[in-house]
Amino acid sequence: MVLSYDIAPFRFESRDISLSDWISLLTLTLAPLLAHVVAGTPRPIILSRTEPKWHDMICHYNPTSIIWRYAAITDRRIRARVWDEGSLAATNALFWTSHGWDGTEEMAASALRSCTRLPRRTRLKLLSWETAKTLIITLQGIQVTTIGLSNLSGPNSLTIGFAIDSVFIPLAALGLSRLLAAFWLTDDYDFTRVEDAATTKELSGLSRMSMDSLLEPREIGEVGTNSFNPIHLWSSRLFRLFYLLLLLGSVPIFALYALPGRQTITSLTYLIFYLILLSSSLVLLSFYFIHGPITTTIIPCISSVWYKVYSLAIFTMMLTVLIVSGIETRKTPCGKYTAWPSPYGDTLLCETKDLSLVYVGDVSQNLVFGLASRYPNHTIGTITDHGVFWVRNFTGSCMGKWTDGIQRHASTVTNI
Repeated sequence: MVLSYDIAPFRFESRDISLSDWISLLTLTLAPLLAHVVAGTPRPIILSRTEPKWHDMICHYNPTSIIWRYAAITDRRIRARVWDEGSLAATNALFWTSHGWDGTEEMAASALRSCTRLPRRTRLKLLSWETAKTLIITLQGIQVTTIGLSNLSGPNSLTIGFAIDSVFIPLAALGLSRLLAAFWLTDDYDFTRVEDAATTKELSGLSRMSMDSLLEPREIGEVGTNSFNPIHLWSSRLFRLFYLLLLLGSVPIFALYALPGRQTITSLTYLIFYLILLSSSLVLLSFYFIHGPITTTIIPCISSVWYKVYSLAIFTMMLTVLIVSGIETRKTPCGKYTAWPSPYGDTLLCETKDLSLVYVGDVSQNLVFGLASRYPNHTIGTITDHGVFWVRNFTGSCMGKWTDGIQRHASTVTNI
C-alpha cells in the first residue's frame, strides 16, 4: 500500500510579517521548549575534578532524558521504604563523577556524605521555584489539550498548517508527565565539590560535611538499596505500565495527522520530528523498564556515543522544523498564522458561521478584500437587504458618493 500526499510547494511566505509580530511569534514559539527544558533539567552536582563537556551536558536537555527522569523519580518514591530529606535531595540531583553521570541508589547514599544543605521537608514546598515551574508546565499542557480537543469540532491553527507558533506545543503535552513526580521535585539542596570522587566507594569513606545548622545539626539516614523495595514490586510495575501507556497514547494522535492528504513542508517535518521523538522515547523506556536498569534517575544510556548522536539529531530536527516553519508561516486576514497557502488556509482558519472572506477578482489570485460579517452588529443597525455586508480589516479605497442611506452597490479598489 502506497501513501499518497498532496504536498503544497515550498514558499517564502513570511516576508510580510513585521518585526514586532516576529518577536511575539518567537516568544510564543519558544515558551513551551524553554519551560520544558528549564523545568526538567536541574543543575548538575560536580563531585569530580573534571567538568562535564558540552556533549555530556546536552543529553540532559533531550526530552527523552527529561521524561525518563520524571518516571524514575516517581518510581523511586513508590519503592521507598524510608523517605526523608536526604532521600529527596539525592533523588533530584544529577551527579557527575570521574566515571560520568551517576543517578543510582548507591550513588545517592554515598553522595549524601558531601551534602551541605538539605531540603526543609520531604516533599514539594508550596512556595518555591519548583512549584512555579510545575504550574507553568501544567497551564501549557492544559492549553495544548484544549487545542487538541477543539479538533473534534472544527479546524484550528494546530491542524491547519502547523505554523511556527505551534512547533513546540507538543512538548507542553509531554511536560504533563511532570505532574506524576511533582510532589517530590526540589532544588532546595546543595553538595560540596569532592576532588577525585571517582567511585561510590571513595565517597563512602568521607565524613559527613553538612553545615545546615551549627546549632541543630541534622542527621541523614543511610540511603541505599536496602532503603528501597525491589523493582518487581507490584505498585512499581503498575506505574511503569501506566507511564508507557501514556506515551503510547500520544503516538497515534500524531500518526493520524500523517495520513494521506494535503500537507505542507512544515507539517511534514513537524510530524516526522515528533513521531521519531515519541517512538524513540517509547522504545528506550520500554526496554529499560523491562530489562533494566531502572533504579537510576539518569537514563542509563546517557554516556553512550549513540545517545549523544541521537540527542544532537533531535536538536537538529528541532532547528530544521523551526527554520522551515519560519519561512512558510504567513499571517491570515483574521490575524491567525498558518503555513498553508491561500486561500485554503485562510478559508479554514478565518471563516465562521458569522464571517466570510471576500476576495477581489479571481480567488486564485489570493487578493483578499477583507472579512465580511454575515450578521452585522446590532449597535450599527440591522441590515436585511440581500448582498449588503460589513467589511473588517479593510485596506484600500472606496469609490462612490456618501449618503445617509444604505449603499447596496459600490465598487472598491484595493491598494495591493
